Amino acid sequence: MVGGETEHLAIARPYIEAFSKKIVHAGPRCSGHALKAMNNTLNVGHLILGTEALLTLAKYGVKPEEALAAINSSSGRSLQTEVRIPTEVLTRRFAYGFKLDLMKKDVGIGKSILENKFPQAMLISHVAAIVDAASEVLDKDVDYTEVCRYLESLGRIELAQT
Repeated sequence: MVGGETEHLAIARPYIEAFSKKIVHAGPRCSGHALKAMNNTLNVGHLILGTEALLTLAKYGVKPEEALAAINSSSGRSLQTEVRIPTEVLTRRFAYGFKLDLMKKDVGIGKSILENKFPQAMLISHVAAIVDAASEVLDKDVDYTEVCRYLESLGRIELAQT
């Protein structure tokens, strides 16, 4: 995800291709940075929403695997419900490989961009608040999927494979 003038991207492209499989030219200068921040904000936002939904359903007696089977064959599915929650959260692995501290940085950038460009928006600031709160109680070097542990502590219930 890059921003800037097309002619500048043409010069930089061979260097970017050395470490990136896909290049998306987002538009003018800083747009690539904004796109990356918003992408990661959506990523953790989907994780938070999925976890909150599963924690709520667990209190109704619905097993996480059963809930995910239904959700993932319907309109509520996402990468988080299809992959991250089953492989990182339910297994208690929490080792996708992206640190919570880095996610906090990206979400903070996303929130800042939002406040500047669309201050009427409501959800992203809540995502940022949850990530901030989780990072206050969890070690800064933990994986970002551990935000689910924080939510579990609030709900006083643990999601795990049954």
